[in-house]
Amino acid sequence: MSIIIALAIMIHDIPEGICTAAPYYYCTKKRLKSFLISASTAIPTIAGILAFYYFSKYIPLWGVGFFVAATAGLMIYISGDELIPSSCCKLTNHSTIFSLMGGVLLVLLLEML
Repeated sequence: MSIIIALAIMIHDIPEGICTAAPYYYCTKKRLKSFLISASTAIPTIAGILAFYYFSKYIPLWGVGFFVAATAGLMIYISGDELIPSSCCKLTNHSTIFSLMGGVLLVLLLEML
């Protein structure tokens, strides 16, 4: 199950990287600068990995579960309350809904592997 979640996150990171790099490239027209600025968004992730590596021996198993559940809840809230409604309002076709359904189906297909 953990491999499936890791694959889903990895696949999610590809369009996320495009969505963060594209506005920088549009503004600057410089590929390297937009890549470096977009790549800097990974710094908090690396800091979180290092902090967990250092503090993992002090965090009980229920604490890890709490942090994972809280993070999942935050992402669901942000997606449901902010991202999906704002993208549906800007598009007249149903591409947002179909993209959401396609992402869910992709994760379900990964789970079957």
